Amino acid sequence: MRLTFYQTKRIALILALFFLHLKAWPQLILTSPSHRIVYQRNQNNTAYIPIRGNWPDNTRRIDARAVARDGQGQTTGWFTIATSSQNGQFQGSLPTTGGWYNVEVRAVAENGQSGAAMIERVGVGEVFLISGHSVAQGQDLNLGGSDDDRVNTAPVLPGTQTYADYERTANQDYLPRNFSHYSSGVAPAPFAHGTYFWAKTGQYLAQRLNVPILIFNAGFGGTNLEQWAKSALGQQFDHPFVNSSIGMPYRNVRNAIELYIRQTGIRGILSDHGQNDWANTNEDQVLQYYQTWVNQARSDLNFPSLAVVVNRKTPFNNAPVIRRVQERMSRLENSFPGPDYDLLSASDFSDGIHLSWSGTEKAARYWSDALNDAFFANARPYVLTALSSAQPVDENPPTDPGNQPPVAPTVSALSATVNSFYTSPALPHFTDPNNDRLTYSLTGLPAGLNFDSGTRIISGTPSQQGTFTLTYTADDEKVRSSVNVTLTVNGGTTAPAANFDGYLTQEANCSTLSGWAFNRNEVNAHVTIDFFEGPSIAAGVPIGSILASSFRQHLKDAGKGNGEHWFDFPILESLKDNQRHTIWARVQGSEFVLKWAPKTIQCAGSGTPPPTGNAAPVAPALSPLSATINVELPTTVLAAFTDAENDPLTYTLTGLPEGLSFNASNRTLSGTPRNSGSFTLTYAAKDPTHAPVSVSFSLIVAPADGGPGPIVSGNFDGYLDGVNCNSLSGWVWDRDKPNTPITVEFLDGATVATAVSFGTVVADIYRDDLKNAGKGNGAHGYSFATPEHLKDNQRHTIWARVQGSEFVLKWAPKTIQCAGSGTPPPAGNAAPVAPALSPLSATINVELPTTVLAAFTDAENDPLTYTLTGLPEGLSFNANNRTLSGTPRNSSTFTLTYAAKDPTHAPVAVTLLLTVGTDTGTPPPANGGSGPGNYEGFLDVVECSSIGGWVWDRNRPTTPIRVEFVEGNTVIGSTEANIYRDDLKNAGKGNGVHGYSFEVPASLKDGQPHSISGRVPGSNYTLKWSPKGLVCPSGARKGVESAALNFVNVSPNPSKGQTQIQYRINTGQQGEIHVIDIMGRSVWKKSVIGTSKTEHETIDLSAFGADNYLIQLQTDQQIFFKRLLINR
Repeated sequence: MRLTFYQTKRIALILALFFLHLKAWPQLILTSPSHRIVYQRNQNNTAYIPIRGNWPDNTRRIDARAVARDGQGQTTGWFTIATSSQNGQFQGSLPTTGGWYNVEVRAVAENGQSGAAMIERVGVGEVFLISGHSVAQGQDLNLGGSDDDRVNTAPVLPGTQTYADYERTANQDYLPRNFSHYSSGVAPAPFAHGTYFWAKTGQYLAQRLNVPILIFNAGFGGTNLEQWAKSALGQQFDHPFVNSSIGMPYRNVRNAIELYIRQTGIRGILSDHGQNDWANTNEDQVLQYYQTWVNQARSDLNFPSLAVVVNRKTPFNNAPVIRRVQERMSRLENSFPGPDYDLLSASDFSDGIHLSWSGTEKAARYWSDALNDAFFANARPYVLTALSSAQPVDENPPTDPGNQPPVAPTVSALSATVNSFYTSPALPHFTDPNNDRLTYSLTGLPAGLNFDSGTRIISGTPSQQGTFTLTYTADDEKVRSSVNVTLTVNGGTTAPAANFDGYLTQEANCSTLSGWAFNRNEVNAHVTIDFFEGPSIAAGVPIGSILASSFRQHLKDAGKGNGEHWFDFPILESLKDNQRHTIWARVQGSEFVLKWAPKTIQCAGSGTPPPTGNAAPVAPALSPLSATINVELPTTVLAAFTDAENDPLTYTLTGLPEGLSFNASNRTLSGTPRNSGSFTLTYAAKDPTHAPVSVSFSLIVAPADGGPGPIVSGNFDGYLDGVNCNSLSGWVWDRDKPNTPITVEFLDGATVATAVSFGTVVADIYRDDLKNAGKGNGAHGYSFATPEHLKDNQRHTIWARVQGSEFVLKWAPKTIQCAGSGTPPPAGNAAPVAPALSPLSATINVELPTTVLAAFTDAENDPLTYTLTGLPEGLSFNANNRTLSGTPRNSSTFTLTYAAKDPTHAPVAVTLLLTVGTDTGTPPPANGGSGPGNYEGFLDVVECSSIGGWVWDRNRPTTPIRVEFVEGNTVIGSTEANIYRDDLKNAGKGNGVHGYSFEVPASLKDGQPHSISGRVPGSNYTLKWSPKGLVCPSGARKGVESAALNFVNVSPNPSKGQTQIQYRINTGQQGEIHVIDIMGRSVWKKSVIGTSKTEHETIDLSAFGADNYLIQLQTDQQIFFKRLLINR
């Protein structure tokens, strides 16, 4: 196993601490601060330096001070920062003004000093994060590093395997935890390309402000604002070298926030965006993209005031929309104008976009000048709060005449307003007759408020209304005194609904109402959900509340804070009375009603709650379990729940890995685990009267120790090219054995180390492109049929490696999600065949004549199970005799899904339309849903070939909706959103049949700009992301569309370096061929004029270091791309 520097360092520290512990901690070891870290100062030029470390034996207190280096700061006196430890560790904070320091720490015992330590070069100053495309990330033109020792960064090494692993996975484990001088050859984490000009910008700032500077760089070359916005929202998109499935490019910002900014603080983001957005002429939409990722960064940091400094530059082709967007963005709240690159001359650019040497030198100055005094006065920084209240040390204390307790002050009553931010005045000091150092605490606060013991200030947003008695305490380490304080939280305006988001799940049952909710302004805070029963929420009766605090990975992946926002509210027994009940859910203290509310339930029962005094089972405390893959687990008996009435309990255990089983009758866990990894198990018990009570614990299944290492070695190269629901394909070879076929092994799992092998194939398929690229005899391709067990509607992460080796094929892993049951059908057994069905019709409030649906046919005459979904209220389906009956209560057009399943196959389904007309005989729209509704949808793609996206009606979740496309007031066409998409189904958008694709009409292919919007006819709903700009070449030129005439191609591909570019452009049309590497850097370009004939350009890329290139052909109206792979 290869250990990173950080892992090696951590292991060494753990071992050091372990051996020191054996010697009763004879010395002091610090874990914070780090060498060359810089903490963001507040507006008063102060920061609280967090200091952490071990607690040496016999220590009474920990003192710290900051000593200015070469007069660069203000040396502090000694402060006591900790007087107690927890698990042998202490933590505290040292208040320090802006400067460059050595931090000294000492452990003081009764008989003197018991340990000392010092960290050199610790800063209090300014911290910045860079964001943008290649002009922000860096190019091959790198100025020298900072000449000022106070400019720092966390260093990464482009071109190394660690850097490549981070780009492939976005895993923070590949990022550095150490800091260094931002010198020549140093690139800032998480993803800078080189030193670039930012070190010089930092140098100019350090010299002007006289404080240290810390810079991170989250840029990603070749990206635009739309891609940043989508990745910030967890949406995927197609890109030749940016992997959106791992959250790139925005993931760099999130990683920087989580790994660095939370421990340093930050002044703001320096943003250079817009040059790659020139083709989008929709000004409002581009601005929305900009705001989307910036607001997500503010949400991820939980700091709405995070400043962003916006660079301004009109794109190379004079697209004024982008400059206007930048100006508008810079004028928004907490946004500031950055440099104006339009002041640069033509010689300051190498290609109209990227900076030349002179441009790079000017940019360093421009950015420093843009961060002027007005910016620092108005940009509110994110700073660390104090871990403790630091007390100055009196080096000559008087003789103690005998300790007396602290004397409490008189404290006035306090008043706050529910759901409104509150900051109290500092509570008055206690007085101590002996002048002992006092430690303050405050208990009894309502939810949402916190007390800072250092400043003695209460702050936060109270979520509970009422009068609270608080206990305010001072402790001099020998005795404590307290006084009561009254806090009244008054009723006030409810929190705006816009602050919240959340849903009830689509399915309501008689056990629980589930869903999620969170506060956009406090993304990791838990909110309480109130439930009501009644015809409306205003007239509803409260039936209970629950805290939305359970973790769900899909919420975290979707950017909902830490993901701890799920709830499961048990249905009350009083509602189980065979009557229909309408249930609402609302965020407590707000006007926000959860989406998809209300829900209607009708549950069997007497409506009688459990007997008074009957208590639910109580879960035991459970320790984590461990096992080893492929080794039998010793039979383990789980601890029993306790029940006050000794009611019989029914047990369940879910989440077990393959190979293990649970016996509910004796609570035993046994078997042999087949998968390694960490599993969260849910252990539950239910008595006859209550909902199940559950507790979670972890099971860690370790890989087998001492297993055989790789048995196959070689000089391998290869790719996992294609992964879909039909096949897994690509190629692999051994450079040392160029004509020998290699066996590829496929695995499924989160990491290659924990993934489970599910098949192999020999890579022996001949391919011309491999032969031409010098891959031996060319017989190195492979194709492996996707197994049925992966077709289970679940997301799978697929890896490929050379069997018996550690070589993982490039472009692995890839993710698939395929429909199916996950069970392969028996050989020869055919699935049921659906019948042809005619549309049905009915009339609202008129009984439908009993209708028998046609049967499916089955070749083996297997017994079939039928379902029919999508019915309107009042109609029902009898699966035994396939009859549809009842009286419809709603008029509309409904899409019904009729399905049959035999014992071995997944269900086979067919849809049919049911039209319920009004009693006046007027039918609803026949061609898809329209008119008023509770719609949601997007205009995702507007291209010269097609317009695509999705739309649905929350009130008619299985009805396809008609989409109408307009330019201004002119309707250009319409289509029905009836394409099935897995992503929509998995996101809870009804049955998922809500995608649309509309062929762009020839009337729009006229070379003129058009602004296209999507809407639902008969309603006032316009699809989100509307309008979008469209410019398509004329379709009348020589009878051939430009889209068909213009093209670019490369061969051979893969290549050893020399390759030929073939292209074709209309006669007289100007174009440019551009070769760009994976970092977005230009390596070759040429201007060309079209002849309507295929032309050729031969180039040699063998002298360049990259393995992937993007070949771009750009005309005034179109851009074509081809990806080129280099194998050396």
